[in-house]
Amino acid sequence: MGFVLKFINSSIGKKFIMAVTGSFLIIFLIIHLIGNITLFFGPGAFNGYVLALETIKPLIRIIELVLLAAFIFHIFNGVVLWFENKRARDTNYTISGSKRIVLCFQEL
Repeated sequence: MGFVLKFINSSIGKKFIMAVTGSFLIIFLIIHLIGNITLFFGPGAFNGYVLALETIKPLIRIIELVLLAAFIFHIFNGVVLWFENKRARDTNYTISGSKRIVLCFQEL
């Protein structure tokens, strides 16, 4: 169990959690989009979709709690990683991102 806690508290572990929670949120958006697209197939299709959601309502409540936890973990780890990265390097880079792109194109 010590390995798991050590991994989760590491920078890579936090980024892994960000990836997993971000994947949950993207999957939710895709499923939500598919459900909303049923509007284009007429009232029968949409009403069938709503009826299907009504039958699995307890499961949806659990999924909502998991999504809320994923959303909170995602934001929290993002803020923590941002502060850790700021603390690791006090000075800014000498070349900003936009200048770096221009320099790359000048070499071509």
